Amino acid sequence: MSTFVGRFFRQLRHLRRAAQRAGVTTFALGAAGSNVNIADGVEIGSTSNVFIGSDVFIGRDCWLSAAAAKIRIGSQVMLAPEVAIITGDHTFRRPGVSMFDAHLKSPEDDQDVVIEDDVWVGMRAIILKGITVGRGSVIGAGAVVTHDVPPYSVVAGVPAKVVAHRFTDEEIATHEQALYGKRITAASPGYKDD
Repeated sequence: MSTFVGRFFRQLRHLRRAAQRAGVTTFALGAAGSNVNIADGVEIGSTSNVFIGSDVFIGRDCWLSAAAAKIRIGSQVMLAPEVAIITGDHTFRRPGVSMFDAHLKSPEDDQDVVIEDDVWVGMRAIILKGITVGRGSVIGAGAVVTHDVPPYSVVAGVPAKVVAHRFTDEEIATHEQALYGKRITAASPGYKDD
């Protein structure tokens, strides 16, 4: 798997350099809050499909690919360098048609990615299509996220799995009260505990 990841990031660097040579250096996002810091070398495909909250840091050389689906990043989110968020996939299940020539896509080929508030994504993590990263979560460096991440969990690995919880239920309630002025408990709508 590490060979695949290495090839992926080499190709990513090649694509970034090509875009920089073509003069693609500015962003016209779908929406952005205040205090959004986008570091050098960040590539955002289809910028109008990217929506970013306030107090967000996007590290050096990140790649946000949102050609036919949306990326929604909440507030107080940190993306370390070289994070990739990919909302789409190629069609590869058409007999008699090479993947290179398969231009028709089905609805499941492109799906939104949602990163909720207060999330930290570690260096070189990859978040794939259709994923929701729950509020308060941590994605470990190098993780490949293929399933939704429950709120306040720590995930790592390939594929990413929950390896810890950031807080106890009582600490989550205290944290939510301090940050958002409301208490979230196991009985609250949308709360997930694995």
